[in-house]
Amino acid sequence: MSRPPTIGLTETQYRLMKAISEYIAQNRMSPSSRELQATLGYKSQTAVHQAMMAMEKKGFIEHQILNGRRVARTVAVTRAGARAVKEHHVG
Repeated sequence: MSRPPTIGLTETQYRLMKAISEYIAQNRMSPSSRELQATLGYKSQTAVHQAMMAMEKKGFIEHQILNGRRVARTVAVTRAGARAVKEHHVG
């Protein structure tokens, strides 16, 4: 039985996941939401936040939490997230 080609990632989420993964590989830290906004050409950070919340809910990324709040630049791609990016197929 085969899996769905996107493994739960929308095209927007795929682009965001790829940008996060590449940034972490190059800089050894996670990107800020403003950096992701600029990289992906979004006019506002809202789209970045919405996609990140959806990906976190699906288990593709996670943040460190301190005192009930997310810590800046602590986004980590989970194994499921890395697999989803690797196995993503267009059309």
